Amino acid sequence: MVMTEGKKAFKEALVRRLAEAYEEGKGHAVALENETQAEREVVNEMKAEGSIMEPIKSTLRFTRDGYNKYAPKIVVSRALGNSA
Repeated sequence: MVMTEGKKAFKEALVRRLAEAYEEGKGHAVALENETQAEREVVNEMKAEGSIMEPIKSTLRFTRDGYNKYAPKIVVSRALGNSA
C-alpha cells in the first residue's frame, strides 16, 4: 500500500484514538463513520498485521500486540504534542 499524506494523517489520528480507547479499558473502542476507501485500506492493513481487531463493522480496538507495537510512537507523539 502506498502511504499518501492523507493516509498517513488518518493512520496517525487513528493510532492516537485507539491508544486513548485502549488505555481507558477493555470496553472502549473507536467508531469510524463514513470512511473513505483510502481509510479502509489503512484499517485493513492494520488488521492484517494483527494490530487491531474489528469485532463490529467500523468499530475498532487495538490488540495488545498492536498497542505495544505503536506505544513508542504514541509516547513520542504525546511528548511532542503531535496527533500521533
